[in-house]
Amino acid sequence: MINNITFNVNGRRWQTTRETVSNYPGTVLYRLINDPRFVGQEPTINRDGDLFKYVLGFYRNKGVICVPPCVGGATVQNELVAYGFDGNKIVVTPENEHRLATVFLAP
Repeated sequence: MINNITFNVNGRRWQTTRETVSNYPGTVLYRLINDPRFVGQEPTINRDGDLFKYVLGFYRNKGVICVPPCVGGATVQNELVAYGFDGNKIVVTPENEHRLATVFLAP
């Protein structure tokens, strides 16, 4: 089975591993990489390609991401919900001394 996965998000290509996406079964990305219709293909997602780096970072960092104020924690939270995360478990903290909000998945 191929370990590297490339997603085309509104024309931008993002690469990660199957292992990273498998951290969150039941989410949109997990379902895409396990859908037999997409074996050997590059799934295309009609979402914001710029915000996808935060979604992918959330997967990579196992449910924790820092977000700059120009993006906003609530914006990333909404994007994560669109990708299948439970909005009731996503916590957004206020900006810290480095002007970053933290978005994390509550247990």
